[in-house]
This record gives sequence, structure tokens and C-alpha cells, in this order.
Amino acid sequence: MILAAAETAKTASLLDSAAVAALIGLVATVAVAVLGHIFGRWSASAERRRAGYAEATSVLVAWAEYPYRIRRRTSDEGETLTALAHLGHDLQEELRYRQTWIMSDSRHLAELFSDVRKSISQLTGPACTEAWDSGPVTEAKGMNLHGWGPGAAVDPHLRRFERAVACRFGWRRSTPAAWWIRPARSLDADGKAGRPESSTRAEATNASL
Repeated sequence: MILAAAETAKTASLLDSAAVAALIGLVATVAVAVLGHIFGRWSASAERRRAGYAEATSVLVAWAEYPYRIRRRTSDEGETLTALAHLGHDLQEELRYRQTWIMSDSRHLAELFSDVRKSISQLTGPACTEAWDSGPVTEAKGMNLHGWGPGAAVDPHLRRFERAVACRFGWRRSTPAAWWIRPARSLDADGKAGRPESSTRAEATNASL
């Protein structure tokens, strides 16, 4: 009888161990599934944000190129002028849309995008005026503008935005905004993104995303 009781206890212990092992396996399976789902959603979200910022950069480049489209027009016919005017309106609408989209992700980057857009517009505005005042190109050699236009002056502003965007991905996304937004908002004498001389912990905390 004692042996029977011992066997029963042993069997119960084995069943309990098997139940615990099964429970642990179930929990592990569920945890892996949940983590996989979370990681998948995070990865998809990062890809959407990456694509959004790439499109924002693209429209900034298109806005910088707009004066050249006007300057290299081959006709002053109504159809050509209308197409160029519509292009300008479309670019302005896209810039406003991108501004709103970026604001939903990062207020600091939205402010920087606005600053970069205004800086580029200060270059493209006079160039557009001059391009409209110029006659259409009637010969192939007229396509060579010999350095006319905003040109390389636009590049430092684009780099400011691109460098700041890079900090919205990977491990840098968790860093305080003051570490990267202040340098991106300024240009040094060579037209390169500047670096702040100092940054206090309080500033970093207040500017955190």
C-alpha cells in the first residue's frame, strides 16, 4: 500500500512537471508570437516613416529645381506656361502636405523642414522671377545655363534636413532632440551644418521628443 501511494505521488509529480513544461512552452510560444507581431508592426512603421521622409526630401529637391524648369522652357505658348504654373502650384501643395505629415511624427523636424523650405525659397524665388523674365530657349546651346541659378547653394540646406532625418531612425531615435536639432538649424561660414558649442542636460531634456 505504501508502494502504491509512492507510485501515485511519483506519477502526480511527473504529471505536474509535464504540465509546467507544457505551460512554459505555451507561454514561450505566445511570447515569441507577440514579440514577432510587435517587431513586424514597428518595422512596417519605420519603413513608412522612411518613405515619407524620402518623399519630403524629394519635393524639396524638386522645388530647388523648379527655376531651371522655367528657364529651360522652349516656348511661351499658353500650354507651356500653364503646365509650368501648375507644376509650381503642385509643388507648393506638396510642400504644405509634407509639412503637416512631418508634424505628426516630430515637431522639431517639422520646424526644421519649414526652415529649410524657407531657406531654399529665398534662393529659388529670385531665380524663378529671373527665369520668367527670360525668353524661351530656341537653340540647344541655350540649355547650357553657365552656372545660372541656385545651384550648389541649395545643397547645405538639404544636408541639414537629411542629417536630422537620419536621427529619427535606429538607436539615435531615442536620443534627445537637442543633440541633433540645434546643429541642423544652423550653417557655418562654409555652408555646412554647424555644431553647438555646448548643450546642457536641461536643454536636452526640454527638447526631447
